Amino acid sequence: MTARRDSEGPALRRLRPLALALPESVETTSFGHPTFKVRGKTFAVLETWKGVLSLAVKAGHADQRAFLADPCFYLTPYVGKHGWVSLRLERGLDLRLTRALLEHSWRQVAPPALAESLSSGPAASRQAPKRRAAPARPAAARGRASGARRPAGRSRRAARGRRGGPRR
Repeated sequence: MTARRDSEGPALRRLRPLALALPESVETTSFGHPTFKVRGKTFAVLETWKGVLSLAVKAGHADQRAFLADPCFYLTPYVGKHGWVSLRLERGLDLRLTRALLEHSWRQVAPPALAESLSSGPAASRQAPKRRAAPARPAAARGRASGARRPAGRSRRAARGRRGGPRR
C-alpha cells in the first residue's frame, strides 16, 4: 500500500493544482485513491491499476474511441462502459495534456450552468444545448376527462377500488 502511495505522490503534487483550479472542484479519497469532484460528481481519479499509475477521466462515449486508439490510454476498469478512459502516467505527467483532459472531464460531469462559467478553451463551443421545461399537459392528455378529478386524499390506485378495476 505504501509503494502505491509513494508512486502517486509526485504525480498527485503536480495534478492537484490543475484539478483544483477548475470551479467548485474538491479533492476527496475514494477506495483509497485521490479523487477530484465537482458538486459531488467524480471527474478524475489518480489510481494504480495492476502496477500502472494512471489518471482516470470521463471522456464521454462520443470521444472514448478516439482516446482508446492511442496506446497511452486504456479503458478504465469498472467504469469504462460509462465513457471513462485512463491515461498511463509511466512516462510522467504532461501538464498541457493533463490540463485539457481534466477540463474535458470536468465539463462532462459539471452542471450546465456551472460549465458555462468556464468560458476558456475550445471545449466551450461544444457545450450541449440547454434543456427546455416540458409544457404542461392538459387534463385530457393526462388520462382524465376535462374537469374530472379523483376524490381528495385518494391515490389513483385507491380510486380504482380494492380489486384494481380498469385503468383510466
